[in-house]
Amino acid sequence: MNAEFGKVVRAFWTIALHNRTDYRLFGSNSGLGGGAVGTSFEDLARVVESGNLRERVNFLFNGVARDLVPYLMGGVEPQHPVIGIERRDRHRTEQMRRYERERDELLAAGLDPEDEDQEMEELEALVRTPLRPWEVRPPLSPAERRLAVRDGVLLWSPAGQTHTLPMVADFQARSEDSGGLVLTGTSGSAYRIITHVARLTRLAGVPVDLGLIRSGLAGVLVGVGHHSFHEVMVGAQHALDEFDRSAASVYVNNWGRYWDVHPLTEEELRTHVAREGLFPDEHARALLAALEAGRAAEAAAERAGGAAAEGAGGAGRAGGSAGTSEGNDADGRR
Repeated sequence: MNAEFGKVVRAFWTIALHNRTDYRLFGSNSGLGGGAVGTSFEDLARVVESGNLRERVNFLFNGVARDLVPYLMGGVEPQHPVIGIERRDRHRTEQMRRYERERDELLAAGLDPEDEDQEMEELEALVRTPLRPWEVRPPLSPAERRLAVRDGVLLWSPAGQTHTLPMVADFQARSEDSGGLVLTGTSGSAYRIITHVARLTRLAGVPVDLGLIRSGLAGVLVGVGHHSFHEVMVGAQHALDEFDRSAASVYVNNWGRYWDVHPLTEEELRTHVAREGLFPDEHARALLAALEAGRAAEAAAERAGGAAAEGAGGAGRAGGSAGTSEGNDADGRR
């Protein structure tokens, strides 16, 4: 996957330099999003030549989000109508609203710079990734670490910490029916990047495996915390539907979605990804079977208890009748 991304970023880099555009638009000096290395020619050229997957995804994301890549590839694409409608439902998370509210109060308090910086550091933890630097895969490069780590803390502020979709949103309802997990909504980044990588093939004749690009996007966007797997795959599928559905395997939006993740085989997924070697739908079926077995056992116990109670009541009534008869006999004898 990284080799395929290397081919793509090298092509866009070459085209950008040839057209004398501002190559710095491929970079970022913010360590909040994951994969940023700076904006210098040397840092970006290193990403093109030997960057890790996260750095290269960030390179492409910046180039597309800032419309450099669209400018080189025939113009800005219209927003996908489904994603456009869905964005109306997206809103800030509770922790993001709290962060903004308390940040404004802090800035208005007029504290001395040292105290303000300390308070701001504590506030930023509200929207920061729970990941620690040594947990990141692939490992942080020195350039990433310079921007994204401070005092041993990873500064990423992923979209999953700052934005969400309410449960009443249409995308939530549709995803729940198909077993898809929702974090921030369909990935517009996956849609845009796949669109322009497809244009690269069509306009510049650079052959690209879009299935590998899609999987690389899923790995990074999910790994950083921007989107769920389902959201990335749906966004990518929107682009593939417009370009060429046969350019990559069609994403199957059902409970078996995790069985086919190109280029991994089912055996590889079971061994290295699936918890206890079982896919989520298999875990769900096992849980459902256990719940049904439990309910059946409870029902059987209730029936057995009812039958025992009825039997005990019948025996009691029979015993009471016998006693009365004996009493009458005794009275008669007396």
